[in-house]
Amino acid sequence: MKNDVLVVLTTSNPEQDSLDKRLLQNLNLPYHITTVCDNDCNKSIGSGGAFLQVLCHYYGKYKKLIVINSGGYSKRVINYSIKGKGFAHLNYNGEETTLLECIIENAYRLSHHFQEGAVVCCSDILVQTENISICFDENIGFCVPADLKAASRHGVMFEDESGYLQHYLHKKSPRELRAFTKGAETALLDTGMVYFCKETLKILYSFSCKTDIINYLKDSTEQLCLYEDIISIFSTQSDKNDYLEKACSSDLKILKSEMYDALKHFRLQVFTINREFIHFGTMRELISNIQLISGSQHVFHSFLSKQSKCAGSAVLDNACLSGKSEVGENCLITDVVLSDVCVDRDTSVCGVKLKDGGFVCIVTSVFENPKDMVGSQQIWNIPRFYKAESFESSYRDFLKQKP
Repeated sequence: MKNDVLVVLTTSNPEQDSLDKRLLQNLNLPYHITTVCDNDCNKSIGSGGAFLQVLCHYYGKYKKLIVINSGGYSKRVINYSIKGKGFAHLNYNGEETTLLECIIENAYRLSHHFQEGAVVCCSDILVQTENISICFDENIGFCVPADLKAASRHGVMFEDESGYLQHYLHKKSPRELRAFTKGAETALLDTGMVYFCKETLKILYSFSCKTDIINYLKDSTEQLCLYEDIISIFSTQSDKNDYLEKACSSDLKILKSEMYDALKHFRLQVFTINREFIHFGTMRELISNIQLISGSQHVFHSFLSKQSKCAGSAVLDNACLSGKSEVGENCLITDVVLSDVCVDRDTSVCGVKLKDGGFVCIVTSVFENPKDMVGSQQIWNIPRFYKAESFESSYRDFLKQKP
């Protein structure tokens, strides 16, 4: 057991928290690991709120923290919306593991280089940290070079001549980014991995206790983002008035003003990792990255009958396909039991067992983005799947209604 660090997985709601606690028991990790639920009222308080809540629980109890933010409900990878993308299986360096274990191992590798502080990571971005040499005397943001199209979907860090964060932009268009890159077609994409030094953690902990911001976020409709609302304060060119314009209410504006004043004298060193950006953000990205990392092994914790056929590019994770089932190319099949079914190429199928004992089989295209809008409603919220007495019945009911 590695005793010098605590690993904390934040969760999006009490149901996910309970499930993740059970799943963590099955991983046999050589770390102290726990979960912190970022709400008890079925609403997200944001990645920044979740991180502050971790500090409220564990600041001063461990010198080193590794915090993995859940990333909300994983709407774009609906297969892992309940338990989180971190529990997606893959084959890494010849061994079957989970994305979460890979993320923790890379973060733990960094913890060897500092005496106190916290490393915060996203649960859907794998950052390779082998052979990284850096001094952990101050806050550090880890980036990778990316073209402006990819950068426009994420946070972007711009550094000054001394290597410190000068501007932090979030999900800006390539045209907007180009104004900061001085015509260059690449930018430093934020990997979501950040190191906070012990002095910064002390300020954040004191601020959280003094203002009781966690309870405010739980009782309001607002969220606090780790990157836009906290990391951006470290920018050498940040402007307090511009920063506070993003606050929705006067109460949050007061809280953010106090946090800004407490953190403004800190800086963040921008560290570039010249490696591929591995993001499990969408179903297609998840499938492609599992294919990239795992080689020819794409079947995990699953049963496939001898009569069934499964395309080599398909990914099966905790699935059972019996009878004469067929799965096409680039499919993602998770948490489901089916028999004698045909799954067309580029299809995602996942199973959800309901609290009342019913079963729902969710079937979508792997190219679908459930966050897209149909009229004024997100696809995520449109009822189009069918409760039944088994996954197979639900799957067949869906096929009957398919246009």
